[in-house]
Amino acid sequence: MLGNSPNRMQYLEQTIDYLGQEVRLKIHLEIKKGQIATPLHCAVLETRLGLVGVASSTRGLCRCSFVSDRESFARELAEHAPTAELRFVSPGQFAPLIDLLNGQASSPIELSLHLIGTAFACRVWLELISIPTAEVRTYAGVAAAIGQPRATRAVGSAVGRNPIVPLIPCHRVIRSDGQIGGYSGLGGRERKASLLALERSQDK
Repeated sequence: MLGNSPNRMQYLEQTIDYLGQEVRLKIHLEIKKGQIATPLHCAVLETRLGLVGVASSTRGLCRCSFVSDRESFARELAEHAPTAELRFVSPGQFAPLIDLLNGQASSPIELSLHLIGTAFACRVWLELISIPTAEVRTYAGVAAAIGQPRATRAVGSAVGRNPIVPLIPCHRVIRSDGQIGGYSGLGGRERKASLLALERSQDK
């Protein structure tokens, strides 16, 4: 269980399946209110899912999102990490991640994540990571799973702030009435539906 101290580093390892590929996650949790301030190595990757912007700190991948181009991703980073030095590098430096997103990784693959957020947000993100491929959970279900059954709205907010999509699979969280619900990433509900459809097709 994560604590509630304002500034704390924690580390854990978790093995997941991503589209039939074994991924060994090394997760560095930075429990704090605030933003990352260290230099970030950044790139925009071409994948079968579309363009994906990524940023990595010395501890691991800290930002992964669907983007329209490099300029829009730079603006996104400036909003979420305004004091960080951005160093755009060759996409080839993220080759294992490209292979993973394209479903071509040699399993198992090791991937370090650097998650920065409140203890509550980190609990939500870790719970999302535990949702198996091609399965879904409701916002209320996630709230209950982290021991906060009345925090459905706060869970929705944390899901919407997911910093590493689609590896932290916020697209697997739907409404209690079975409707797909919203998606804060580029492409909105249509993107969410396509990610779920891809996973279900791979799981057959």
